[in-house]
Amino acid sequence: MPSEFSPKSRSSPPVDLRTRLAWLTVTAGGLGAVPLMPGTFGTLGGVVIAALSGLLAPPFLQLPLLALALLLVCAANILLGDWCENYFRGKDPQNVVIDEVAGYLLTALLTWNLFPLANELAAVFVVFRVFDIVKPLPARLVERWPKGWGVLSDDLVAGLFSAGGLWLVALLLPWFGSQG
Repeated sequence: MPSEFSPKSRSSPPVDLRTRLAWLTVTAGGLGAVPLMPGTFGTLGGVVIAALSGLLAPPFLQLPLLALALLLVCAANILLGDWCENYFRGKDPQNVVIDEVAGYLLTALLTWNLFPLANELAAVFVVFRVFDIVKPLPARLVERWPKGWGVLSDDLVAGLFSAGGLWLVALLLPWFGSQG
């Protein structure tokens, strides 16, 4: 029977409730346990949160809800940083995708209503994933910060670059962002 820290058990939910809740949080409900491209699948957690905010909340609550979700995700990422390193035995393990959710939410927050909702969700997803994978220079530097801070910060930097890229797209290709 595999131990709690064996490689086989790290990508599947643990048995005890406290560890299971931590695992579900850092893997974005298990999306990070997808064997192929866990970061890409994990980013879908952010897409779901943004879509629900855009579809279910009245317009005046959409940005505050996104901001609150971003703060909660960032706090969970930082608070569970030690746990992640111990449980998954490494810094920024592939299964931990809560940082991708945070980066996506930051990009969505900074570009909210720049495009129609469907275009917004898709554009943020694609552009964020590109910047998250490429990791422009500041992202590589902050990635070295200890514990959950480094894991989170490189994705927030990627989110800032993504938002800038999307604002540039909106300026250069106004038809893409037209609401009409």
